[in-house]
Amino acid sequence: MKHIKTFENYSVNEEGDIRKFFTGHDSSEDRDKAMMEFIKALDKAEADVKEKPELYMFNKEALLKAASKNNYLGGLRTQVGGRDKSKYYVIYDAETTGWENLASAAGSSKK
Repeated sequence: MKHIKTFENYSVNEEGDIRKFFTGHDSSEDRDKAMMEFIKALDKAEADVKEKPELYMFNKEALLKAASKNNYLGGLRTQVGGRDKSKYYVIYDAETTGWENLASAAGSSKK
């Protein structure tokens, strides 16, 4: 019980915490850094695909669009195809913000 904070003792790093809760990034510089890291990962994936294009399913524009829509919170991964085990798919895994988690939990309640 001694670790429980009362409302009066709870402090929020106002702008940074609130911004991160809604956008997933502490600042616009943090978002820009995430975007540059994503673009590096995308360039690396593209280089891998160019070595053996017959093995990969890769759509750079779709991956960029998905990452931009998700505010560059997620990342890339390569996965073996479902039915076609001879192909590798480059996939964008989106992440959610605190606000999206809260909203999805509220929306999933049943009456």
